[in-house]
Amino acid sequence: MRKENVKKPKINLMDIVVILLILVCIGSIVLRAVATEEKYSQREYRLHFQIDEIKSSSFEYFDGHSGEIVKIKENGRVIGALGDEFSRGVAIHTYTEDMEDGTKVEHKVPYPAPKGENGYSEEMCSISGYILVSGNKSNGGIFLDGTLYLEPDQTLEIVTEHITATIRITGVSEK
Repeated sequence: MRKENVKKPKINLMDIVVILLILVCIGSIVLRAVATEEKYSQREYRLHFQIDEIKSSSFEYFDGHSGEIVKIKENGRVIGALGDEFSRGVAIHTYTEDMEDGTKVEHKVPYPAPKGENGYSEEMCSISGYILVSGNKSNGGIFLDGTLYLEPDQTLEIVTEHITATIRITGVSEK
């Protein structure tokens, strides 16, 4: 009997390179899919805010309108819905005084002595509350829809069906 010369397949260097390229492509597709899924898997957060120097009568507008859609006044972009917990505080008035030497001094003082119940001025107050938002938390702030980043100490002019106000973001917490 005679052995036939059967050629065994040999793996060439080029074959290894092609196989590695295919594996790299498959790996990058999997990583992109996982990263995209994580990017779009948004969670609900509370975007805490404060409004300084607002009429005391405005507190009832906030307290009575939880759940209203909140938009950015400038472009009408929806950012969330008003929460259901609001608190009233003493308003701090900030003003600048021009000194004789040409410098300016900033003063922060409470509004006139409290007159109303609970030690609040009947005229002005501050309001704290939160807006329910969906997004991804990052570096102390939050990304909404992956494009709008909101962070503490940022100010926004917001509107709802019944309220227009300038808020200062004070923090982000999980719902």
